Amino acid sequence: MRKEPILVYYVYRQGKDDADLIDEIKDRLTPLKRKGIMTTWERKEIKAGGNVQKAIAGYVNTANIFLILVSARLLSSDSHELEMVPAMERYNNNECIVVPIILRACDWTDAPFASLQVLPRDEKALASENSINLHTSLTEVMKEVKKIKIRRASC
Repeated sequence: MRKEPILVYYVYRQGKDDADLIDEIKDRLTPLKRKGIMTTWERKEIKAGGNVQKAIAGYVNTANIFLILVSARLLSSDSHELEMVPAMERYNNNECIVVPIILRACDWTDAPFASLQVLPRDEKALASENSINLHTSLTEVMKEVKKIKIRRASC
């Protein structure tokens, strides 16, 4: 019997500066989607005229893994109350996994996820890397995320 795919919820606020990094992360997870191991959801999938709070609440309450793509833009957005706080409540109840990924240098020490191990593990923002180091760091981040997915899939 095949297990249902793991639902990964992307939490981010896209700006033109972050678009390439966010797309890289999504692209690197595509093979897992193709294999049916995971499916993803993000706020931008809400259709015009859709109830934003209701849609977000539905996915926040069912996601298995939250990838919080951290930047100053995210930390200054309404994602705090709508997405991060409920995700952390579920995490604290052992109902999901939350993985913060630092896209850009910013002060995230007061964020709801500040007590969690972030990726990259050295806490260096992905955007601070040169192009060679960026691809190495992204590969390491995705290896960590893949381990989580495989571990979660076997539960």
